[in-house]
Amino acid sequence: MRGKQEPADAFSKGAQEQASVLYLSYCLSEDQSWLLAVATDEKGEIFETITINVDIPNRSRRKKASARRIGLEKLMNFILGVMSQSVRPWRLVVGRLGRIGHGELKGWSWLLSRKNLLKASKNLKEICNQCSMMYPSSVPCILSACLVSLEPDSVLRLMPDQFTPDERFSQVSVNSQLSTPQDVSCTHILVFPTSATTQSSQTAFQEQHITAEFGDDELFSPFDDEMPEGIDGMNDFNDIFNWTEIVPGGGQSPPGSPRREEGGAGSPNGGTNVGREGTPMIGGMNSKGIEPSEEVGVVLQQPLALGYFVSTAPTGKMPRWFWSSCPHLEGVCPAFLKNALHLHSPNIQQNSDDLLQQSAVTSHPLDSQYTTDVLRYVLEGYNALSWLALDSNTKDRLSCLPVHMQVLVQLYNTAAALL
Repeated sequence: MRGKQEPADAFSKGAQEQASVLYLSYCLSEDQSWLLAVATDEKGEIFETITINVDIPNRSRRKKASARRIGLEKLMNFILGVMSQSVRPWRLVVGRLGRIGHGELKGWSWLLSRKNLLKASKNLKEICNQCSMMYPSSVPCILSACLVSLEPDSVLRLMPDQFTPDERFSQVSVNSQLSTPQDVSCTHILVFPTSATTQSSQTAFQEQHITAEFGDDELFSPFDDEMPEGIDGMNDFNDIFNWTEIVPGGGQSPPGSPRREEGGAGSPNGGTNVGREGTPMIGGMNSKGIEPSEEVGVVLQQPLALGYFVSTAPTGKMPRWFWSSCPHLEGVCPAFLKNALHLHSPNIQQNSDDLLQQSAVTSHPLDSQYTTDVLRYVLEGYNALSWLALDSNTKDRLSCLPVHMQVLVQLYNTAAALL
């Protein structure tokens, strides 16, 4: 019995090592007419970019058109197309550059749900007859998926010139001179299991003292007055893509955020069909030419985990809206970035009838049930990818951001100059 079990375990571990991680980052163009995205793997060997037109002309006449839904579905089709180019399983990490909105989160809750990803993996298997015999060890499929966002933190700061020696450290480290900002850059990663609240260590502030009197809804009210009504039930500036909406840092979701009870089933648009190039396509129009209602998955309390990305390397030139909450911190060293884990779908193939997924041992952090492990792995991957773009003069990295986010910003600046 033991002799039969060892080859199975060896096969399971070998197949797990064949799996890769696909990092995708996206944002809107400056005029909000294009959805920009860049994808790469954990080694930086794959580099794919896409621009998706999400502009809806005559918005006032097209009351049922949803730019957000169409854009995210096309982006998901792009992801599956990249995965179909290789014969290996994938773990997906979707990153939003900037703040993520409620409507955007609801759209991803279905696209990254277990049910939808199983359908996508099944479709990838059915495209190739040979792949169906090796599924899922050596064919493109999705093992896990998560959604994270990255934005600057406007509250917390790190003072690199303030250092208190600790007796627990060795004498060599205590006597060393700290000149990190002038030497090779470094990055510190801090991850918390739940949302953290900033509070003074000396004075216990009341909640009404922490909350600002001038809310974000008032801040963007001039944009709301200029927007026409009736875009798929969206009548304000934030509902188009909600890129200017702030994800709360507190433990409770704000009013209007998607909750578990709102994740009811909608019209059946979860089916997939085969596109022009054999890649799966999600959604679309039904036989009567009427756009089905949007599916919504389960959205738990936000965020699932909160992480801080502190780096002495610069962020580089970023879009203006990226620093909208703290414009005075642009170019400040060290960069203090906040990352939030919003959605996590681990072990998607766990209950399938295959040998690979029957192993009870979780060997990858992205398959972990602990959200802190998932977010920490994502941030460590971001830090590793940042070293793929180096400055030939300083022999240091160009930015603390991963290389695919740097390319995304370049694509954003190019679109702003040409379009």
